[in-house]
Amino acid sequence: MANANITSNLELCGEEKQVTGHQLLDQAEDISSHWWSTIDALFEQAKYWQGRDEPLPQWAIDWLERQASYKVRHESYDQHRVLLKMARQALSLAEGNGVNFTYEIWTKRSGHRVDMRHESLESANKVLAEAKGKYPDAFVARVSIKEATGGNDDPALLDTLIGRLQWAGMSVGTGDEEDHFTVIDATGRSVTVPASVLVEHTDVMSRLSDKTRERIESNLKLKKQKQTIRKAAKETAND
Repeated sequence: MANANITSNLELCGEEKQVTGHQLLDQAEDISSHWWSTIDALFEQAKYWQGRDEPLPQWAIDWLERQASYKVRHESYDQHRVLLKMARQALSLAEGNGVNFTYEIWTKRSGHRVDMRHESLESANKVLAEAKGKYPDAFVARVSIKEATGGNDDPALLDTLIGRLQWAGMSVGTGDEEDHFTVIDATGRSVTVPASVLVEHTDVMSRLSDKTRERIESNLKLKKQKQTIRKAAKETAND
């Protein structure tokens, strides 16, 4: 792929439409997520959900089980998502935009950002070595960029948030992957971490509203219930 910005003309329903590599990857992820979620939900509903008014017919259950084992379905979908992520990063690099995260130097106690916008960990570590003389508690943090939510920031950045905190958004995990919550501080800076990490940070949780705390805790509880169901399904499939 010599130039990721080049668009291709596709004839769809008799009309020409220009698409980019990023658009094709987005559509591939949407389609795979739709069908994986549909098949996974049907399988769980048929096998492990109690109180069903209209259970699936046996022929449908047999068809689902013939497609692949529970373990294989999850592993193949996870691998598919990893490959899509790698393809997106390759396109971004080809366009000269870099990947969707950067490295920054922060201090833990004062929440001071010493340096920012390092595209590689090696570059950030060089600055960190120099900064240690003045800021002994300095550390390197990986920070998501370009999106207000999504990604996964270094949990240590939670210690640097200033003032009143608000919930800014959530990205939904697939399978056993946790949902990620984004919180924003009084300066407008945001940090995105898994729900379990956020719940364990008592200082951050205490500065969020009661409604937000309830939302995060309920989300984590529901996710654990689904993980229990999926674990039972996996053990049954391996028997």
